[in-house]
Amino acid sequence: MTLADKKLRTLLRRDFIATYRDTTGEKSAGGSFAHEPKEPAPHCIRGNGESNVQLLVLAPDGRLLSVVTGFIEAKDLVEELTFARDLLRAKEPLTKERVRNAHEAFDRRLADRTFEGPLSDWSKRRARLDHRFAAKHALMPIARFRPEDLVGQGTNFFGSRKGKVELRKTVGRAPELPDR
Repeated sequence: MTLADKKLRTLLRRDFIATYRDTTGEKSAGGSFAHEPKEPAPHCIRGNGESNVQLLVLAPDGRLLSVVTGFIEAKDLVEELTFARDLLRAKEPLTKERVRNAHEAFDRRLADRTFEGPLSDWSKRRARLDHRFAAKHALMPIARFRPEDLVGQGTNFFGSRKGKVELRKTVGRAPELPDR
């Protein structure tokens, strides 16, 4: 239900261009149990399904600015996207050093943050790994990005209570987000 959040949809529409790419069959792709469209999605923890979802924020020239992997709640995604947007909007030049320093500072804030739930340590670890990856690969040209360097070789599996596996092929630009 992350994309149902009005603040997140407004931020995406106003400040970002959303696209997607189908990774079915790639080394980094994971597998998931599907659920029916009208069935509620199972509860997820931050970072769950990291081989299925990798959100990359790129600078206008196609260099890697930030990454978020797996499920993320709306409030956390707003925080991550605002962080990336503010990196781009700053008056200082967009340099590898500035991007690296910003991600390292965010990682330190995450280290001090309390994550909730039974797998809170795993959620914190995944969030911190994303910022460490973005710091290490600050402003890397997107042509050099390899999902398996971020999430591994597709050995992860995420399931729901239905028990069906379904992989859908989607290619192209992400659909417009509804106002509802």
